[in-house]
Amino acid sequence: MFINGEFTQGKAKEKLAAVLNEAVTEIEGMIGKYTMLKTKTGLVKFFFHSLEYMEINGRTITIYLSNGEYYEVFGTLTEIEEIFLSQKSFIKPHRSYIVNMDYIRKLDKNEVKTCSGYRIPVSKTLYNEVKKRYMDYSFKTGCGK
Repeated sequence: MFINGEFTQGKAKEKLAAVLNEAVTEIEGMIGKYTMLKTKTGLVKFFFHSLEYMEINGRTITIYLSNGEYYEVFGTLTEIEEIFLSQKSFIKPHRSYIVNMDYIRKLDKNEVKTCSGYRIPVSKTLYNEVKKRYMDYSFKTGCGK
């Protein structure tokens, strides 16, 4: 830090160390958390940090990963919500979608645009809640992870 033309290295190092420690603790808490789900091809381990979003259509849930892969899972909306919405990084902007906020690039009244360019609709009735949760969450992480 510069104070009156002097560089106070000690305080800057302390602040940087505190911020880095907090970031490492949060990342360690996210990485390794997963759920196992039955897909058409068998059991798949889904790490929460790698899921970009999911689309629910009847009893078929399509899970899109950040690496471009996707899987179809069979289950109910209630089961999926119970698993994913209990994680602080997931929100439900529309009755048919659940999105990982780590991958939101843009949010407006009509849609969420993910880092990969997917466009997910936002319900008019849910917009204010989604916006508040996203803003609160954004100060901790986001596309630039």
